[in-house]
Amino acid sequence: MKIPLALAALILAAGSAFSEVTMTSVSPSWTPLSTAGIGTAYVDIKLKPGTLPANASFAVEATSASPRFTVSTTKLTLGRTGTARLTVRSTGSTNVLVRLRELTSGGQTLEASVNFYGALTLAVSTNSITLDDTLRIQVYGAVPPCTITATPSDLLDIRPDGTAVARGARSGVVTLAVTDARKRRSVGSYVIVRVPFQPSLDAASWRLKYGIGHPPTPTRLTNAPGWFFDFPKLPKGSIGYVTQEVGGSYLRGSALQMRFTVVADPGVFFDHRTEPNNTSDFPAHARFYLQRGSLSNEPNSRWWSNPIAVQIAPGDAVLRVPLDPSQWSNLWSAKGDADPETTAGFHGVLENLSEVGFTMGGGFFYGHGVRVGGGNARFILTGMEVVP
Repeated sequence: MKIPLALAALILAAGSAFSEVTMTSVSPSWTPLSTAGIGTAYVDIKLKPGTLPANASFAVEATSASPRFTVSTTKLTLGRTGTARLTVRSTGSTNVLVRLRELTSGGQTLEASVNFYGALTLAVSTNSITLDDTLRIQVYGAVPPCTITATPSDLLDIRPDGTAVARGARSGVVTLAVTDARKRRSVGSYVIVRVPFQPSLDAASWRLKYGIGHPPTPTRLTNAPGWFFDFPKLPKGSIGYVTQEVGGSYLRGSALQMRFTVVADPGVFFDHRTEPNNTSDFPAHARFYLQRGSLSNEPNSRWWSNPIAVQIAPGDAVLRVPLDPSQWSNLWSAKGDADPETTAGFHGVLENLSEVGFTMGGGFFYGHGVRVGGGNARFILTGMEVVP
Protein backbone atom coordinates (compact mmCIF):
# COMPACT_ATOMS: atom_id res chain seq x y z
CA MET A 1 0.00 0.00 0.00
CA LYS A 2 1.35 3.44 -0.88
CA ILE A 3 1.35 6.17 1.72
CA PRO A 4 0.40 9.61 0.42
CA LEU A 5 3.40 11.93 0.30
CA ALA A 6 1.81 14.58 2.49
CA LEU A 7 0.97 12.00 5.18
CA ALA A 8 4.49 10.57 5.07
CA ALA A 9 5.88 14.03 5.71
CA LEU A 10 3.68 14.39 8.80
CA ILE A 11 4.78 11.00 10.13
CA LEU A 12 8.42 11.93 9.61
CA ALA A 13 7.91 15.20 11.36
CA ALA A 14 6.21 13.56 14.28
CA GLY A 15 8.86 10.87 14.60
CA SER A 16 11.91 13.09 14.32
CA ALA A 17 10.77 16.39 15.74
CA PHE A 18 11.64 15.68 19.34
CA SER A 19 15.28 15.12 18.49
CA GLU A 20 15.38 18.85 17.79
CA VAL A 21 14.50 19.74 21.37
CA THR A 22 17.37 20.24 23.82
CA MET A 23 17.00 20.10 27.57
CA THR A 24 19.95 20.97 29.78
CA SER A 25 20.62 21.92 33.36
CA VAL A 26 21.79 25.53 33.48
CA SER A 27 24.27 24.46 36.16
CA PRO A 28 25.29 21.11 34.72
CA SER A 29 27.56 20.20 37.61
CA TRP A 30 26.35 20.90 41.16
CA THR A 31 24.41 23.64 42.91
CA PRO A 32 25.20 24.35 46.57
CA LEU A 33 22.56 24.15 49.25
CA SER A 34 22.45 26.95 51.78
CA THR A 35 23.10 26.33 55.46
CA ALA A 36 19.32 25.93 55.76
CA GLY A 37 19.47 23.08 53.20
CA ILE A 38 17.77 25.05 50.40
CA GLY A 39 19.02 25.50 46.84
CA THR A 40 17.66 26.63 43.46
CA ALA A 41 18.73 25.37 40.02
CA TYR A 42 17.34 25.76 36.49
CA VAL A 43 16.64 23.57 33.48
CA ASP A 44 16.41 25.16 30.01
CA ILE A 45 14.33 23.74 27.16
CA LYS A 46 15.08 24.99 23.64
CA LEU A 47 13.25 24.11 20.43
CA LYS A 48 14.75 24.26 16.95
CA PRO A 49 12.49 26.48 14.79
CA GLY A 50 9.91 24.78 12.66
CA THR A 51 10.23 21.26 13.96
CA LEU A 52 7.12 20.98 16.12
CA PRO A 53 3.58 22.15 15.65
CA ALA A 54 2.63 25.41 17.28
CA ASN A 55 1.72 25.08 20.93
CA ALA A 56 3.40 21.69 21.44
CA SER A 57 2.57 20.36 24.88
CA PHE A 58 4.94 18.73 27.36
CA ALA A 59 4.41 17.01 30.68
CA VAL A 60 7.06 17.81 33.28
CA GLU A 61 7.85 14.91 35.60
CA ALA A 62 10.47 14.84 38.34
CA THR A 63 11.73 12.17 40.71
CA SER A 64 14.23 11.96 43.55
CA ALA A 65 15.33 9.53 46.24
CA SER A 66 14.06 12.17 48.65
CA PRO A 67 10.75 14.03 48.13
CA ARG A 68 12.17 17.31 49.39
CA PHE A 69 12.01 19.38 46.20
CA THR A 70 9.59 21.32 43.98
CA VAL A 71 9.52 22.01 40.23
CA SER A 72 7.98 25.24 38.88
CA THR A 73 5.38 23.53 36.66
CA THR A 74 4.05 20.14 35.71
CA LYS A 75 3.02 21.10 32.14
CA LEU A 76 4.31 23.57 29.59
CA THR A 77 3.59 24.61 26.00
CA LEU A 78 6.18 25.65 23.42
CA GLY A 79 5.64 27.53 20.17
CA ARG A 80 7.63 26.90 16.97
CA THR A 81 10.55 28.94 18.29
CA GLY A 82 9.88 28.39 21.92
CA THR A 83 12.13 28.27 24.91
CA ALA A 84 11.28 27.60 28.52
CA ARG A 85 13.00 27.48 31.86
CA LEU A 86 12.07 25.17 34.70
CA THR A 87 12.96 26.09 38.25
CA VAL A 88 13.93 23.27 40.62
CA ARG A 89 13.98 24.16 44.30
CA SER A 90 15.52 21.65 46.69
CA THR A 91 14.81 21.59 50.39
CA GLY A 92 17.12 18.68 51.06
CA SER A 93 17.17 16.45 47.98
CA THR A 94 20.66 16.09 46.51
CA ASN A 95 19.64 14.75 43.08
CA VAL A 96 16.45 15.53 41.12
CA LEU A 97 15.77 13.91 37.75
CA VAL A 98 13.59 16.13 35.56
CA ARG A 99 11.83 14.40 32.66
CA LEU A 100 10.16 16.20 29.76
CA ARG A 101 7.52 14.06 28.02
CA GLU A 102 6.17 15.43 24.73
CA LEU A 103 2.41 14.95 24.44
CA THR A 104 1.77 16.24 20.93
CA SER A 105 3.56 13.55 18.91
CA GLY A 106 3.71 10.33 20.82
CA GLY A 107 5.16 10.91 24.26
CA GLN A 108 8.92 10.88 23.58
CA THR A 109 11.08 11.97 26.54
CA LEU A 110 14.20 13.88 27.46
CA GLU A 111 15.86 13.93 30.88
CA ALA A 112 18.13 16.30 32.77
CA SER A 113 19.74 15.68 36.15
CA VAL A 114 19.83 18.55 38.62
CA ASN A 115 22.34 18.09 41.43
CA PHE A 116 22.74 19.83 44.77
CA TYR A 117 25.34 19.52 47.48
CA GLY A 118 25.35 20.57 51.10
CA ALA A 119 27.46 19.94 54.19
CA LEU A 120 29.65 16.89 53.60
CA THR A 121 28.90 14.18 56.17
CA LEU A 122 29.40 10.45 56.55
CA ALA A 123 27.37 7.92 58.54
CA VAL A 124 27.64 4.17 59.11
CA SER A 125 25.03 1.47 59.66
CA THR A 126 26.73 0.23 62.84
CA ASN A 127 29.57 1.29 65.10
CA SER A 128 30.83 -2.25 65.64
CA ILE A 129 31.67 -4.86 63.01
CA THR A 130 32.83 -8.48 63.11
CA LEU A 131 33.94 -10.89 60.37
CA ASP A 132 30.29 -11.87 59.94
CA ASP A 133 29.07 -8.33 59.24
CA THR A 134 28.93 -5.90 56.34
CA LEU A 135 29.20 -2.22 57.16
CA ARG A 136 27.13 0.20 55.05
CA ILE A 137 28.61 3.67 54.59
CA GLN A 138 26.36 6.59 53.64
CA VAL A 139 27.75 9.89 52.33
CA TYR A 140 25.59 13.02 52.31
CA GLY A 141 26.12 16.38 50.64
CA ALA A 142 29.02 15.19 48.47
CA VAL A 143 29.97 16.09 44.92
CA PRO A 144 30.97 12.79 43.32
CA PRO A 145 33.21 11.01 42.83
CA CYS A 146 33.99 10.45 46.50
CA THR A 147 36.89 8.67 48.15
CA ILE A 148 36.32 6.95 51.50
CA THR A 149 39.37 6.15 53.60
CA ALA A 150 39.92 4.25 56.85
CA THR A 151 42.61 4.98 59.44
CA PRO A 152 44.37 2.70 60.23
CA SER A 153 44.09 1.23 56.74
CA ASP A 154 44.66 -2.45 57.56
CA LEU A 155 41.45 -3.21 59.47
CA LEU A 156 38.70 -2.63 56.89
CA ASP A 157 38.27 -3.38 53.20
CA ILE A 158 36.14 -0.61 51.68
CA ARG A 159 34.29 -1.69 48.53
CA PRO A 160 33.32 0.48 45.54
CA ASP A 161 29.61 0.15 46.43
CA GLY A 162 30.11 1.94 49.77
CA THR A 163 30.17 -1.16 51.99
CA ALA A 164 33.05 -2.44 54.10
CA VAL A 165 34.10 -5.70 55.74
CA ALA A 166 36.65 -6.52 58.42
CA ARG A 167 39.94 -7.91 57.15
CA GLY A 168 40.33 -10.13 60.20
CA ALA A 169 43.97 -9.37 60.94
CA ARG A 170 43.31 -7.77 64.32
CA SER A 171 40.83 -5.78 66.35
CA GLY A 172 40.94 -2.02 66.63
CA VAL A 173 39.17 1.29 66.22
CA VAL A 174 38.88 2.76 62.73
CA THR A 175 38.22 6.38 61.80
CA LEU A 176 36.38 6.84 58.49
CA ALA A 177 36.71 9.95 56.32
CA VAL A 178 35.33 11.04 52.95
CA THR A 179 36.78 13.40 50.32
CA ASP A 180 34.60 14.60 47.43
CA ALA A 181 35.33 16.00 43.96
CA ARG A 182 35.61 19.54 45.34
CA LYS A 183 38.40 18.36 47.65
CA ARG A 184 36.25 18.83 50.71
CA ARG A 185 37.00 16.38 53.50
CA SER A 186 34.88 15.21 56.39
CA VAL A 187 35.88 12.86 59.20
CA GLY A 188 33.03 10.53 60.00
CA SER A 189 32.21 7.83 62.47
CA TYR A 190 34.50 5.71 64.61
CA VAL A 191 34.02 1.99 64.01
CA ILE A 192 35.17 -0.79 66.33
CA VAL A 193 36.48 -3.75 64.35
CA ARG A 194 36.18 -6.97 66.33
CA VAL A 195 37.84 -10.27 65.36
CA PRO A 196 37.89 -13.66 67.12
CA PHE A 197 40.07 -13.79 70.21
CA GLN A 198 43.43 -15.40 69.50
CA PRO A 199 45.40 -16.25 72.66
CA SER A 200 49.01 -15.14 72.57
CA LEU A 201 52.10 -16.66 74.17
CA ASP A 202 54.14 -13.56 73.45
CA ALA A 203 55.36 -12.16 76.76
CA ALA A 204 54.99 -8.60 75.44
CA SER A 205 51.21 -9.13 75.05
CA TRP A 206 50.65 -9.81 78.76
CA ARG A 207 50.41 -7.53 81.79
CA LEU A 208 50.79 -8.36 85.47
CA LYS A 209 48.81 -5.91 87.57
CA TYR A 210 46.46 -5.13 90.41
CA GLY A 211 48.63 -6.84 92.96
CA ILE A 212 50.51 -5.27 95.85
CA GLY A 213 53.61 -3.28 94.97
CA HIS A 214 55.02 -3.23 91.46
CA PRO A 215 54.37 -6.55 89.67
CA PRO A 216 57.21 -7.84 87.48
CA THR A 217 57.12 -8.00 83.70
CA PRO A 218 56.67 -11.43 82.06
CA THR A 219 59.88 -12.81 80.56
CA ARG A 220 59.92 -14.77 77.30
CA LEU A 221 61.07 -18.40 77.38
CA THR A 222 64.18 -18.85 75.27
CA ASN A 223 63.75 -22.43 74.05
CA ALA A 224 59.97 -22.87 73.87
CA PRO A 225 56.78 -20.86 73.33
CA GLY A 226 55.60 -19.11 76.47
CA TRP A 227 56.82 -16.86 79.25
CA PHE A 228 57.38 -16.80 83.02
CA PHE A 229 57.46 -14.58 86.08
CA ASP A 230 58.80 -15.05 89.60
CA PHE A 231 56.35 -14.66 92.47
CA PRO A 232 56.96 -11.71 94.80
CA LYS A 233 58.00 -12.66 98.31
CA LEU A 234 56.50 -11.94 101.68
CA PRO A 235 55.98 -9.54 103.28
CA LYS A 236 55.63 -7.26 100.23
CA GLY A 237 54.27 -7.64 96.73
CA SER A 238 51.77 -9.99 95.11
CA ILE A 239 50.46 -10.98 91.67
CA GLY A 240 46.72 -10.44 91.19
CA TYR A 241 45.68 -10.07 87.52
CA VAL A 242 47.55 -11.56 84.57
CA THR A 243 45.86 -10.52 81.32
CA GLN A 244 46.32 -9.64 77.70
CA GLU A 245 44.50 -6.65 76.24
CA VAL A 246 42.53 -7.71 73.17
CA GLY A 247 40.70 -4.50 72.23
CA GLY A 248 37.17 -5.52 71.35
CA SER A 249 37.68 -9.14 70.25
CA TYR A 250 34.98 -11.75 70.69
CA LEU A 251 35.32 -15.23 72.19
CA ARG A 252 33.60 -18.16 70.52
CA GLY A 253 34.19 -21.83 71.17
CA SER A 254 33.30 -24.59 73.63
CA ALA A 255 35.97 -23.87 76.26
CA LEU A 256 39.01 -21.84 77.23
CA GLN A 257 42.16 -23.73 78.22
CA MET A 258 45.66 -22.95 79.45
CA ARG A 259 48.67 -24.99 80.55
CA PHE A 260 51.21 -23.84 83.07
CA THR A 261 53.98 -25.10 85.32
CA VAL A 262 55.00 -23.92 88.77
CA VAL A 263 58.60 -24.50 89.85
CA ALA A 264 59.41 -23.87 93.53
CA ASP A 265 62.08 -24.38 96.14
CA PRO A 266 61.35 -27.01 98.74
CA GLY A 267 59.27 -25.65 101.58
CA VAL A 268 57.71 -22.76 99.63
CA PHE A 269 54.15 -21.81 100.52
CA PHE A 270 51.78 -19.69 98.41
CA ASP A 271 50.17 -16.97 100.49
CA HIS A 272 46.83 -15.46 99.41
CA ARG A 273 45.94 -13.67 102.65
CA THR A 274 46.90 -10.22 101.42
CA GLU A 275 44.14 -8.50 103.44
CA PRO A 276 43.13 -8.69 107.13
CA ASN A 277 39.50 -9.56 106.26
CA ASN A 278 40.52 -12.50 104.06
CA THR A 279 39.78 -15.32 106.49
CA SER A 280 39.12 -18.02 103.89
CA ASP A 281 41.10 -21.23 104.24
CA PHE A 282 40.72 -21.89 100.49
CA PRO A 283 44.31 -22.13 99.19
CA ALA A 284 45.87 -19.97 96.48
CA HIS A 285 44.28 -20.65 93.08
CA ALA A 286 44.38 -19.37 89.51
CA ARG A 287 41.17 -18.98 87.51
CA PHE A 288 40.23 -17.50 84.14
CA TYR A 289 39.17 -13.87 83.92
CA LEU A 290 37.18 -11.97 81.25
CA GLN A 291 36.61 -8.22 81.04
CA ARG A 292 34.49 -5.97 78.83
CA GLY A 293 35.40 -2.32 78.45
CA SER A 294 37.51 -0.39 80.92
CA LEU A 295 37.80 -1.49 84.53
CA SER A 296 34.57 -0.66 86.32
CA ASN A 297 32.21 -1.83 89.05
CA GLU A 298 29.42 -2.64 86.61
CA PRO A 299 28.65 -6.24 87.68
CA ASN A 300 28.56 -7.83 84.23
CA SER A 301 31.75 -6.18 83.00
CA ARG A 302 34.03 -8.68 84.82
CA TRP A 303 33.75 -12.48 85.02
CA TRP A 304 35.70 -15.29 86.72
CA SER A 305 35.63 -19.03 86.08
CA ASN A 306 33.76 -20.38 89.08
CA PRO A 307 33.82 -23.02 90.45
CA ILE A 308 36.58 -24.31 88.14
CA ALA A 309 40.04 -23.15 89.20
CA VAL A 310 43.50 -24.70 89.62
CA GLN A 311 45.51 -24.64 92.82
CA ILE A 312 48.87 -22.93 92.55
CA ALA A 313 51.37 -25.59 93.58
CA PRO A 314 54.63 -27.06 92.21
CA GLY A 315 54.11 -29.15 89.06
CA ASP A 316 52.22 -29.06 85.76
CA ALA A 317 48.59 -27.94 85.58
CA VAL A 318 45.80 -27.54 83.04
CA LEU A 319 42.94 -25.09 83.51
CA ARG A 320 40.02 -25.87 81.18
CA VAL A 321 36.68 -24.10 81.58
CA PRO A 322 33.58 -24.49 79.37
CA LEU A 323 32.21 -21.24 77.96
CA ASP A 324 28.94 -22.00 79.69
CA PRO A 325 27.42 -19.25 81.85
CA SER A 326 26.82 -21.73 84.69
CA GLN A 327 30.61 -22.10 85.06
CA TRP A 328 31.28 -18.37 85.53
CA SER A 329 30.35 -15.68 88.04
CA ASN A 330 30.38 -11.90 87.78
CA LEU A 331 31.72 -9.11 89.96
CA TRP A 332 28.80 -9.49 92.37
CA SER A 333 29.29 -13.28 92.57
CA ALA A 334 26.13 -13.99 90.55
CA LYS A 335 26.43 -17.12 88.42
CA GLY A 336 25.96 -16.61 84.70
CA ASP A 337 22.73 -18.61 84.65
CA ALA A 338 21.19 -16.84 87.66
CA ASP A 339 18.61 -14.96 85.57
CA PRO A 340 18.10 -13.79 81.96
CA GLU A 341 19.77 -10.42 82.57
CA THR A 342 22.90 -12.00 84.05
CA THR A 343 23.05 -14.60 81.27
CA ALA A 344 22.81 -11.81 78.69
CA GLY A 345 25.61 -10.03 80.53
CA PHE A 346 27.86 -13.08 80.27
CA HIS A 347 27.25 -13.48 76.55
CA GLY A 348 27.78 -9.74 76.17
CA VAL A 349 31.31 -9.96 77.53
CA LEU A 350 32.06 -12.89 75.19
CA GLU A 351 30.98 -10.75 72.25
CA ASN A 352 33.04 -7.69 73.19
CA LEU A 353 36.20 -8.49 75.13
CA SER A 354 38.77 -5.97 76.25
CA GLU A 355 40.96 -8.24 78.43
CA VAL A 356 41.38 -12.01 78.77
CA GLY A 357 43.62 -13.89 81.17
CA PHE A 358 43.57 -15.21 84.71
CA THR A 359 43.69 -13.97 88.27
CA MET A 360 45.34 -15.27 91.42
CA GLY A 361 43.82 -15.26 94.87
CA GLY A 362 41.99 -17.30 97.45
CA GLY A 363 38.40 -18.26 98.16
CA PHE A 364 37.05 -14.83 99.10
CA PHE A 365 39.02 -12.62 96.74
CA TYR A 366 39.76 -14.21 93.39
CA GLY A 367 42.16 -11.55 92.16
CA HIS A 368 43.64 -9.84 95.21
CA GLY A 369 47.01 -11.47 94.77
CA VAL A 370 49.35 -14.34 95.63
CA ARG A 371 52.92 -14.18 96.95
CA VAL A 372 55.33 -16.73 98.37
CA GLY A 373 57.19 -17.40 101.58
CA GLY A 374 59.91 -19.85 102.51
CA GLY A 375 61.80 -19.70 99.20
CA ASN A 376 61.44 -18.88 95.52
CA ALA A 377 58.74 -19.89 93.04
CA ARG A 378 58.23 -19.33 89.32
CA PHE A 379 55.07 -19.41 87.20
CA ILE A 380 55.55 -20.59 83.58
CA LEU A 381 52.77 -20.28 80.98
CA THR A 382 53.28 -22.83 78.19
CA GLY A 383 49.94 -22.89 76.38
CA MET A 384 46.60 -21.14 75.94
CA GLU A 385 43.88 -21.80 73.38
CA VAL A 386 40.20 -21.51 72.59
CA VAL A 387 38.76 -25.03 72.27
CA PRO A 388 36.43 -25.22 69.21
